[in-house]
Amino acid sequence: MSGRPHTTEEVRALSLTRGVCRECSEPWPKGANACGCGATGRDALMVAPVIGDLAETAEHLHAEGARINRLLVVQTSRGDGAEAAELRLTRERDHAIERAQAAEADRDAALAQCEELTRALSSALLKGLELRAIIEGRTTPPTDAERLAHLATGGSWRWRVNGTTTQTSDARRVRIAIEAHARHQSRVQWWAHDANDNPRAWPIAAEAPDGR
Repeated sequence: MSGRPHTTEEVRALSLTRGVCRECSEPWPKGANACGCGATGRDALMVAPVIGDLAETAEHLHAEGARINRLLVVQTSRGDGAEAAELRLTRERDHAIERAQAAEADRDAALAQCEELTRALSSALLKGLELRAIIEGRTTPPTDAERLAHLATGGSWRWRVNGTTTQTSDARRVRIAIEAHARHQSRVQWWAHDANDNPRAWPIAAEAPDGR
């Protein structure tokens, strides 16, 4: 017995002949009483039906396995692709969320900075208006309360009329000037100076002190 394994074609032929020679393991000629190797009769072990069935079963199982494997490959590919797409979308989503959160943080910071700048601008504008008022002075003379309260801090009053500027810390002289210019309806510009002789904001007095 040679024991030579059958090829796929031989197994297929074997399944058709339903016979195999025990001596040479070759397919038994269908309907023949002898094998080509000379074996005859009972010397030929007719196991072909079993082998053929097993071959067909094996072939079917291989085919089914191949079919299942292809399905698995397809499903795996689809699954991998879906998983990969899901992972990609998840990363993109997370990245978008991170970018959105960063944009919101930048927005909040910008709003906070804008509010701070707005406050600073408002303060600067107010300061600018105050400085402008100090530089330009007033055409309305100080009240008695303002005049005396300011002089009490060591300050002085300066006024200009017809191109002539006068400055004094004498309360009586300031009062006389106010009254005289009021009678003549003169156009007078008034400024308040602090103790260091620097122009300052117009003084505020709650009430007029009793003094001239």
